[in-house]
Amino acid sequence: MKILKLILKILGVLIALFLTLAGGAWFALNSKSVQNRIIQEATQVLTEKLQTKVEIDSVHISFLDADLHFYGMRIDDRQQRRMLGMERVDVDMELIPLLYRKINLNEARFAGMRAHLTNDTINGANYQFVLDAFKKDTTKIKKQENDTIKKKKFELNLGNITIEDAELTYNQYQGTLKNLRIKGRRPGKRKISVEEIDAKWNSMSKNGEVSNHATIRMLSLQENGDEKIITTHSLKFANDNHKPRKNAGKPKKGFFDAQHLDITAQVKAKLRQQGKDTIIVDIDECKAFDEKTGIDIRKLKCNVEIINKEKARIKNFEVQQGELTTLKFNNALVNLPSKKAGRKLAFQTSTVTGQTQLKDISRAFAPVLQNFTTTINVQTVFSGNENILVFKNCIVGTPDKQLNITANGNIKGLKNSKALDVHFNVGSMYASVTMVQNIINQFPLKRKFMMKQLNALAYIKYIGDFHVIWKKELFNGNLNTKAGNVAFNLTIDNLSKYLYGRINTKDFLLGKVFDIPDIGRIVCSADFKFDISSQRTAAIRNGKKGKLPIGSVDAKIDEVSYKKVFVRDITGQIESDGQVANGSVMQKNMFVDLLCDFTFDNADEMRKMKIKPNLKMHKKYVGEDKLKRREEKKRQKELKKQQKAAEKEAKAKEKAAEKEAKAKEKAEKKAAKEAKEAAKQKEAAL
Repeated sequence: MKILKLILKILGVLIALFLTLAGGAWFALNSKSVQNRIIQEATQVLTEKLQTKVEIDSVHISFLDADLHFYGMRIDDRQQRRMLGMERVDVDMELIPLLYRKINLNEARFAGMRAHLTNDTINGANYQFVLDAFKKDTTKIKKQENDTIKKKKFELNLGNITIEDAELTYNQYQGTLKNLRIKGRRPGKRKISVEEIDAKWNSMSKNGEVSNHATIRMLSLQENGDEKIITTHSLKFANDNHKPRKNAGKPKKGFFDAQHLDITAQVKAKLRQQGKDTIIVDIDECKAFDEKTGIDIRKLKCNVEIINKEKARIKNFEVQQGELTTLKFNNALVNLPSKKAGRKLAFQTSTVTGQTQLKDISRAFAPVLQNFTTTINVQTVFSGNENILVFKNCIVGTPDKQLNITANGNIKGLKNSKALDVHFNVGSMYASVTMVQNIINQFPLKRKFMMKQLNALAYIKYIGDFHVIWKKELFNGNLNTKAGNVAFNLTIDNLSKYLYGRINTKDFLLGKVFDIPDIGRIVCSADFKFDISSQRTAAIRNGKKGKLPIGSVDAKIDEVSYKKVFVRDITGQIESDGQVANGSVMQKNMFVDLLCDFTFDNADEMRKMKIKPNLKMHKKYVGEDKLKRREEKKRQKELKKQQKAAEKEAKAKEKAAEKEAKAKEKAEKKAAKEAKEAAKQKEAAL
């Protein structure tokens, strides 16, 4: 639209210049010499007004037909670069209105247009000088007595406009246009049709530069009063970041990649209101198909109202993907992001309802679901922002109620795959055995024994939650079945490639579920760990040719019935190398430990496992009284020994003390005697 406004301004000025320079002798415009003179004067006036180079090769004017033809028009920008060029401009005017200084264009046709426009933060727009030059002068001119009344300016009224064979570059955008036609002079009654638009541009993403290519075979816009009906046919959009597709080499993951699209679409919309800050549009029809990614939107309808560039209201939204997957909601409110205003994206919907056959989204997101034809109804209240999606009052189930799930949850860390955090609390889940078997049958699994187990369970009720973080999935909760109850927590660690966790039950028919008739109800807890690395397990299986899981189980069995006999306080272990599972159970007793070793190599025929009972005798048993007497006698003997040693040590200390006392007494007497003799000697000397 910028380029169209630009050339219409230039065209209007050119026509007005030609008519003004011709003065009243319009009939003289048929003269070649007059036309050449006017070309020179018009280009000179435009050159001076725009302060840039303006060229027109030739002009042909037919006075009787009121036709005006320009050939070879060129305008440079202020940096002396070619900004606008047109091979030919044809104008069909009405003659009589010229007498009243009105230019009524019945038809304006531009052929071979080439435009090179730029706009950046440093140099601004290279075409801005043209718009500025043709702005109306709003400066008030002081009236003076000798002022002459200015002549009335020419008034330009546009009719039909046609642009053919156009090429446009705008910054990094490049586009071509075969034909654009605008019919109708009166606002509210115009029709616009466009044929074969081709546009290319580059954009930046966090993964680097992305090449974009869009084409439209046909676009039409029809005004009906204030409303505008927009229809596109064969709109194609493709992009490529010149890197491998996001899930390349990962057959279990979907093909959708926002930077590797190849979409063909058809859109019909009604623009009910368009203002500076407000847009109201109804999307009546939208179809989009991308065979590579699996996008197959067969219907999209909604009403969108954008208010003050701050909020968007979406009403009566409906979308269909594939044959049966549909989603609907009555209204939603979206806070539009704005860095300048400091706003971030946020949204809230009314209740979203829909149904799906998961095969409809399998190619895009999960090829493993390609055979999933079970119809599932969904319902939730959806909200979120740039970093989190919140799901409230989720209800998922089949129309016949054989599967029914209620839950609440959220998905956090949307901007960083390593920070992605999915957490749902399952308030209740019910699945009949028929439904579970139907779901399993849609996956390529060996399921003979699994179906036997499900028949024993009869139904599954579940309460708990699951938590998915980067490369790790955590599940916990309580299962209720006809065979009993099980509490569990398990972790699927996709970094270390192990599945591990813990289960416990206070009442479960283990033998019935695993087809081991001699085992009845069990009360136990168990820790388990299994290797899920395809590389590690393949290396083991290639040698052993086994089909069992590779891992271990450590169990503590509080109570279990075996052939109508209750056994308590048992420990058990199972080690499986993929070919054979070796297990053992043990009950510890005072005199003898009861042991049982078992092996199996086929999980589908557990009743055929090989069992080997065993006993582990303790050391020879001694009577309890005799043992006590021996211990007491030994204790008494030790006490006497300790007592004797203490007495001996006490006597030795006493004897040493007496000896020390006698020595002290002797020393004192000797000292007294010496002192007495010294006194006598002193007295004698005097």
